[in-house]
Amino acid sequence: MSVKSKIQKVYYTMGEVCEMFDLPPSNIRFWEKNFSFIKPKKNAKGNRLFSPDDVEQLKLVYHLIKDKGMTLAGADKYIKDNKVAARKESNVVEILQRVRTSLVDIRNEINALEKHKANEIIIPTIVAEEELAPQKEPPRYIELTLF
Repeated sequence: MSVKSKIQKVYYTMGEVCEMFDLPPSNIRFWEKNFSFIKPKKNAKGNRLFSPDDVEQLKLVYHLIKDKGMTLAGADKYIKDNKVAARKESNVVEILQRVRTSLVDIRNEINALEKHKANEIIIPTIVAEEELAPQKEPPRYIELTLF
């Protein structure tokens, strides 16, 4: 899942929620319709305002549908039967994804350092070999005279 920011605000707009989950507004509205526990507030203009709890619920739905491949009915039943377990699983998956991202970053840094270190070793070695190699004498020309 690609929840891009930690939950910190009092309310989130539809655009912010869509950006967090990298989903179109139609998906969020569809999930709101199909899952009774997702209940964003609406302002005077009718715009949806999602609380941090709503975002957590959406994160759980996202995990079950997008990550685990469940159907809407399957996700709804799973949440109703295992609400606490489902939340914990979603949180564990999110933590593991952050750890994986960190490990990939570390691996990339190590590769870059190894490449840099290899260049430092190879270049002086090549120069040293060239300095130690016996110098070739310039070709000698023999003067021949005819008659």
